[in-house]
Amino acid sequence: MTSQTVTVNDEAWRIDAPDEVSISQADGLLKIGINAQGGNDRITFTPVNNSVDGVFKTPVEFDVTNGTGAPLSGFDLKLVNNTPAMGPLDLHDPTGHPDNYAHVHNLTGADGTGDPFAPLSVSTFLPDGSPDPSGLAPVIEQSESPPSELSVSGNLDPGQMVSAKASSFHQTEVAGQDNGFQLLFSPTGSGDPAMALADFPMMSAMADMSMNGSSGAGAMPLMDVASMQNMLMWPTS
Repeated sequence: MTSQTVTVNDEAWRIDAPDEVSISQADGLLKIGINAQGGNDRITFTPVNNSVDGVFKTPVEFDVTNGTGAPLSGFDLKLVNNTPAMGPLDLHDPTGHPDNYAHVHNLTGADGTGDPFAPLSVSTFLPDGSPDPSGLAPVIEQSESPPSELSVSGNLDPGQMVSAKASSFHQTEVAGQDNGFQLLFSPTGSGDPAMALADFPMMSAMADMSMNGSSGAGAMPLMDVASMQNMLMWPTS
C-alpha cells in the first residue's frame, strides 16, 4: 500500500493505493496506472481538510495494463462516495457537475481524441446502477449527466495496456461531511481468479440466498452483485 498527497484546486488530498497502482501528477494532469493482478483494487481519495466547502476537479488519465499473465475480457472502474447521496441523484445540475456523486466528464483516448480504452468498448452507468443515457457524449446541457462507473469490455491480452482521459474528474465537498471517495477497479475474464464469488465467501452466500430466496418463474433476485459489493469492504490489493 502506498500513500501520497497531491494538490487539486489548491487543496491537499491524500491518495492511498495498492502497490500495483501508480499515481502521478504533472502539468495539472492526474495519472492513475493500474497493473491488474487478477483481484480487486481500491484507491481512496481523502481531503486533508474536511471542514471546507470545496471541489476536487482535475483532468485524469487512466492506464490499465493486464499483468495477470492470462487474457482478460474487460474490467470495471467505479466511483463510490464515502457519504452516499441523500435523496435523488443530482443528475441534471445546471453546471453540468452533479454535486452529490463523484463522476468523470468527456472521456476520450489518452491523447484527447478517439475512443477511451480503445480497442475495447465502454458502457457507462450512474451510481444507482442504471445505464447512463448520456453515455460517452460530452456533457454540455443540463439534461445530460456524467457517469460514475465505466464498464470496459473486450479482449485484453497479457501485458497489453489501454488508456483513457477524462477532461474532468470531479467531486463536490460539503463542509463537515466525509467528502472522501473511492475508485474501485475489478477485472473480468480468465485472468481474474480473485473475482470469483467463491473467493468472497460472505458474498457467495448472499448471492445464493438472493438467487434462491424467491420462488416462481421469473422471480427477481433480492440483491444484485454490485449492491453486495458496495456493502462489503473491498480488498485493497
